[in-house]
Parts: sequence; structure tokens; C-alpha cells
Amino acid sequence: PEPSDPQTAAAGVSAALNSLFESALVTRLDDNHIQFDKAKWVQYDDSGDSATASMALTLERGVYDLSSDVLMSNREVIIETPQFRIDADTMLHDRGTGLTRLTGRVGHPVKMTFYVNPEEDGSGPGPDPSAEASAGAPPRNPTPPANPPAQPAK
Repeated sequence: PEPSDPQTAAAGVSAALNSLFESALVTRLDDNHIQFDKAKWVQYDDSGDSATASMALTLERGVYDLSSDVLMSNREVIIETPQFRIDADTMLHDRGTGLTRLTGRVGHPVKMTFYVNPEEDGSGPGPDPSAEASAGAPPRNPTPPANPPAQPAK
């Protein structure tokens, strides 16, 4: 990448980035816990193109446990890739196993939106409204059936 590339300039490095972590505030809570406020972690694709993010994780607040290698958050979390976006209220990510658990609250479920691949349908970038789903909720049917089933006589 060019030295003027904003991703490499922000990190103060001249090589292509694999990932970049930024946080408005970092606080050492104790010997094993670090808190991040308004944090964002961006991973770049393996091609070395630091202008193309393959995944972005945004945390309102998170705590990283150094001894267990676990990242936790009980605040808003957003995970976004070119294929999908997930919005959740809490997250638990075990870096050792790679397992991530996302949860929502009553009345505010985990929401996942799938994006249409512009190369496949030619529609261009953007969310595919027919592919939106919430955890624990059936997919939405944006249009009612043309002929609703008749109600049985009583």
C-alpha cells in the first residue's frame, strides 16, 4: 500500500495490515482484565489489500480477560462483513476456540441482515430485505398472500 493509505498511516506502519484495533479509551481494570470503550477491530482480507475490510467488530464497551483469552461485552455489538451484519446486545468470544455467542434482550432480539452479492444479481451493494432474520423469530413475509385462506365456519 501507498504510505498515504489511511489504514497504514493511522497505525504508523508501512506494511499491509492484517487487522487494526482502535479504542477511544483503554482501562486496565486489574491484572487480568482490560476494558475497551468505543472500540473497533477491523480485519483485512488475506490478499494484503488493507483498503478492503473482510470483517469489522464494533463494541460500545468490552472487557478482555487476559488469563482466559475471552472478550466479553454487555453493551451493543455490531459484526459486519461484506456478506452480513449482526447487531446484538451482548457478546462472549473465546479466542482459543473461536466460538462467539451473541444474545439480545426481550423486545430487542439479535438481528442478522444478509447482503446480496452484486456480482450474482447485478443489483449493486446493499442489504437484501428478503434475507433479514432475527434470532428466535420467523422470517418476515413482506407481502401478504394474494388469496388468504378462508376461515372455517363456526
